[in-house]
Amino acid sequence: MKLLRERLRQAEIKEKYGVKSLETLIRKYDLKLIEYEERRKKGVKMDIAIQVVEGGKKEYEKALEELK
Repeated sequence: MKLLRERLRQAEIKEKYGVKSLETLIRKYDLKLIEYEERRKKGVKMDIAIQVVEGGKKEYEKALEELK
């Protein structure tokens, strides 16, 4: 019983910090997207960079949804 409680406690910690980490990474991608959009508006070709960041953000959002 003691082992089960410890494993449950560890799982809760992983979930708690995993969620926070993913949320932080998603926010960072949002900031990059804003920056890249601004650069694109100024005439810099950012299409590929935007696609890469959007893809990474989607992966993190999917992982976050699965963790919750």
